[in-house]
Amino acid sequence: MRETPPVTSGGPPPAGVAGADEAYRRRVIESPSYGAAFFNIIYLAAMRAWLHVVFALIMTAVFWPAAWIIYGMYGKRIAWQTRRWRGFDDFLACQRVWTRAAVTWTIVIGAIMLAGVILSIILPLLLPRHHFRPSI
Repeated sequence: MRETPPVTSGGPPPAGVAGADEAYRRRVIESPSYGAAFFNIIYLAAMRAWLHVVFALIMTAVFWPAAWIIYGMYGKRIAWQTRRWRGFDDFLACQRVWTRAAVTWTIVIGAIMLAGVILSIILPLLLPRHHFRPSI
């Protein structure tokens, strides 16, 4: 009798293990989605989840952090249920692209904010002081 190796939580399951393959898929589908959290309305439109787009617009108008949290937690599940996929590999490739875009955009926003903080500290030291004297 052939013994199957145990499934690790890190990567994809070993080839040929049907139960482990399904468990891996379920774990990926139920995992958080950084792309859905950061680009929630655009992400949902790309996943053809039109009812969720309307709900996200309303939620963003009322309390925008709720949209980040809810779609960050359930974005992959919504995408898996609402869009037609050629297979799980197609779904996984799409989610990786969205995650990469969200991480890149976060780094860009962080760099812009850091540059603003650094400039707000350095510029007053470099520019000559101007004393305001009202004319009246």
